[in-house]
Amino acid sequence: LSVRQVAQAVQLAHDIEAPTVVVVPGRRHPMVRLPVAGARRVFLRSIEDLLPVAEGLGIRIAVENTAYGVMGTAPELVALADEFNGAIGLVYDSANAIVQEDPAEGVRIIAEHLVLAHISDSPRTRWTHARVGSGDVDFARFAAALRDLGFKGTTVYELLEAKHPIAEMAEDLPQLATWGWSPATVPTP
Repeated sequence: LSVRQVAQAVQLAHDIEAPTVVVVPGRRHPMVRLPVAGARRVFLRSIEDLLPVAEGLGIRIAVENTAYGVMGTAPELVALADEFNGAIGLVYDSANAIVQEDPAEGVRIIAEHLVLAHISDSPRTRWTHARVGSGDVDFARFAAALRDLGFKGTTVYELLEAKHPIAEMAEDLPQLATWGWSPATVPTP
C-alpha cells in the first residue's frame, strides 16, 4: 500500500513538474516493533521498487531523517544513499534530528546527498515541530552549516504545533531571516 501511494505521489510530482518526492524510512509502532533489520529490509525493497518508477518520470526520491523510523541519524542516511549509489537524495529535518543528534553536525555528515532542508524547533526530550525559540534547535548553527556547505536548495519551515499558524509563521520569518533564510512568499495573517 505504501509503495502504491508513493508511486502515485511520484506520478503527481511529474504531472505538476515537481522535481522530488520525499519519503520517510518507515515507522515502527511503539507497542509492536518490527526489529530494525527487518524494517530496514522492507524499506530497501520498497525503494528498489520505486526507483524505476521515479527515474522513468524524471523524479528524484529523497529520504528524510525521522525521529521515529528505521534510519533516523545522519550516518544511517548516508549509508542508505551510498547503498543506492547516489540514486536517492536526502532531506534533513532539524526537529527530527534534535532528539537524536546535533542538527548542525548531522547536516554536515549528509552534505553530498542533501537536496532539501526542513526547519522547525523541538526540545531534545519530546519530538515535535514547533515555533522558532520554543525548543533546543540552534538555528544559527544549522544555518551556518548550510552556508558552509554551499547549500542552495530549498528550506521548508514546518510548523505543526500552532494555534494560529499563518500569524505565528509570519512572526517567525523575520527571526529566520536574521540567520539567512528568506521566504519565497510571505504569508499574511
